Amino acid sequence: MEKLSNITPTILNSTKAESPIEKILYFELKRFGIECELQYQLKGIRCDIGIPSKKLIIECDGKEYHKDKLRDKARDIPCNKQGWKVERFTGSEIWKNSRKIVLDIIRKYGLKNGIDDYDKIKNIKMCSNCGGYGNECVCK
Repeated sequence: MEKLSNITPTILNSTKAESPIEKILYFELKRFGIECELQYQLKGIRCDIGIPSKKLIIECDGKEYHKDKLRDKARDIPCNKQGWKVERFTGSEIWKNSRKIVLDIIRKYGLKNGIDDYDKIKNIKMCSNCGGYGNECVCK
């Protein structure tokens, strides 16, 4: 399981994020220098996290709020019609693998914002034993 001890109080106490999973994913995106906005507003819909440079919306689907998959798909349609892509992640995925999610987003969408050595970052592997990434692995 990913260590969450490095999350700053400023991010955790953010008034814009509506849930802990939004805060965690937002923090990881910012940590990698990705320009993103919490509670991103598109015409007719408010989204959890927006990455305007890639026209990408990230939805953090909590257990109670997003049980209805059809409702989620219906929320995606206005985003898609406006030319935005939508990625959805469950709360369990975010709690367990927030950094992997962000690294996958960086790879999939070619996000290099604020990343000095993208070639090194894109190949970072997660340790299957401790969940650490690269130098953060405690198994060495």
